[in-house]
Amino acid sequence: MPDGLSAAHVSDRAVTAAGVGFGCASLGSRIGATEGRRALERALAAGITWFDVAPAYGDGQAERILGAFAAAHPGAITITSKVGLAPRPMGWRGALRPLARSAVAMLPQLRGLAATGRVPARLPLGPETLRQSVGASLAALRGAPIDRLMLHDPDPADVTRPDLLACLTDLLREGRVGAVGVAGSTAAAAAAVVLGAPYSLVQIASSPFDPAALAPWLAGWRRAGGGVVTHGALGAGGALARLAALVARPDTGLRAALAAAGYDDGPPRTAAAAFLTDYALAANRGGICLFSACAPHHLEALAARMAAPRRLADLMPVLDRLNLMSATGTTP
Repeated sequence: MPDGLSAAHVSDRAVTAAGVGFGCASLGSRIGATEGRRALERALAAGITWFDVAPAYGDGQAERILGAFAAAHPGAITITSKVGLAPRPMGWRGALRPLARSAVAMLPQLRGLAATGRVPARLPLGPETLRQSVGASLAALRGAPIDRLMLHDPDPADVTRPDLLACLTDLLREGRVGAVGVAGSTAAAAAAVVLGAPYSLVQIASSPFDPAALAPWLAGWRRAGGGVVTHGALGAGGALARLAALVARPDTGLRAALAAAGYDDGPPRTAAAAFLTDYALAANRGGICLFSACAPHHLEALAARMAAPRRLADLMPVLDRLNLMSATGTTP
């Protein structure tokens, strides 16, 4: 394995990757094809088999990178792709992307150059759009199956449109996709949960500042056999920067709350990252938590958290403090 991270090294931690998926949003943009392939190999060696991608990811390159990886590991992974967002044309920025990545490697302060132009375009959802998108994704994935197809950040009203529901049902019947779901806002996910079939899973952000993953309506969905995927454990709503800033403030009491929950060492950002990772895993136990662990040290940190999973009850000192701060208007 490249970058000094071997399969044996990871397995020595007695880690099971059940419940963790790999988010591919950076493949092809922030992470180049070669580096991305190495990250995918490391994830699979660590036991991660759920890979989440979309046509819009990586400036339109992520599905191709994942497809090449899937072709080298037939039957070893499952793939979730999406429909609803597409990458905007990059023009001259696309030609500069490899140079920008090289510059960032030498001068990280130039990261903004490599990030330019990644805002995806929203597609007008309709049956033809769905079919064209699925066809294009299958081609980019080199024939690897789309095990799950998600409506990508849809308007809640689109989730229940009869023409889209009929098309999704047909795609399932034809075997073009294995399952369908909704990845987006809490409102869009709730619309899918209320409707039920043909949807069998929903994907929402994970954040203790907006704990939708703990909502009673989602608990009922889980009990009925519905799948729940969460993403953005560190990034949703700027959660990591937000929590670290609050921990650093002496007036919030969060440092003491973190210490009471067992996070009593390291700088605020380190403690905040560990807590947010544990929260994501505990809040969606039995579901899938997506992490974009592209760098070796990020995968190592995730493996360490997975090796000693925390219960939601263990995290209550911090959650109670955050709830109190929110009720009194202390949180930013």
